Amino acid sequence: MKHVIIVAIGVAIFAAFVLFGGNYALRFATIFAMYATLAMSWNFVGGLAGYPSFATAAFFGLGSYASAILQSSGMPTFLAWPLGGLIAAAFAAVIGLAILHLKGHYFAIASLALVEVLRELVNINDQLTGGGMGLNLPVTHAGVTQEALHFLVAMLALTIVTLLVAA
Repeated sequence: MKHVIIVAIGVAIFAAFVLFGGNYALRFATIFAMYATLAMSWNFVGGLAGYPSFATAAFFGLGSYASAILQSSGMPTFLAWPLGGLIAAAFAAVIGLAILHLKGHYFAIASLALVEVLRELVNINDQLTGGGMGLNLPVTHAGVTQEALHFLVAMLALTIVTLLVAA
């Protein structure tokens, strides 16, 4: 019961910060939710399974780039984002077949090599990924605050799903 009260107080403070803090607070809250999600997802592999993985951000980036490429080719956002996540999950499953049999520092080195391979693939495929400059996505007709709120709601939903799966 004590943990529920602490979480409720934290959520109330977070909501007040977002509601009354303006665009900066919305962006800050979105980044906070993103890092919370990344930390919990790393905990699945690093904490619960005991594998020292360095590739969590690479899978996040792969899903993000897949979503962005799909969006820039005309797919609606609400379809591109889940599909990007599924692409990253499918890639992780295939890579998992190759490297999950490794233990300890061998797994850590393999996951670090994966990060570098994906980074290099993004950098050399500048027509597809934008290279080091990244991708410019189509601008929506919503205002800046509405756009920031859209990203925050999506990231909070992902954070809550990750938290529920972890629980």
